Amino acid sequence: MKIMRKFTLIITFLTVCITAAFGQSNTDSLTLKTTFGSYKVYQGYNPLSMKQLALLMKNNDQASKQIRSAKTVQVTASVIGFAGGFMVGYPLGTALVGGEPNWVLAGVGAGLIVVSITLNHSAKNKTKRQHL
Repeated sequence: MKIMRKFTLIITFLTVCITAAFGQSNTDSLTLKTTFGSYKVYQGYNPLSMKQLALLMKNNDQASKQIRSAKTVQVTASVIGFAGGFMVGYPLGTALVGGEPNWVLAGVGAGLIVVSITLNHSAKNKTKRQHL
């Protein structure tokens, strides 16, 4: 009976230690994950918006300024990308229904999409510079 008690105590102790070891996570660290055409910042397992990231960095003037700049570039990239997508999509839709598409408009839209991708990459790099 004494051996069984010791065995149970040892198993319980090991279970608690292993559970505590696996339960630890660093929720303060920030990571940057790239997706197709965009990126996402995570604190632990929680995704952060640029606004939330700016709030986290508000105590560090240099980081806060860099994040605000990245946010501005990201918004600009989104607006330009939307406009470029519309300018490409409209002539394609016209061509699909049998109308006469304006391919110049589609070409300008494609150029805007390229500019948008470049700006988005720039915003990602500005965000990444904050030691994510």
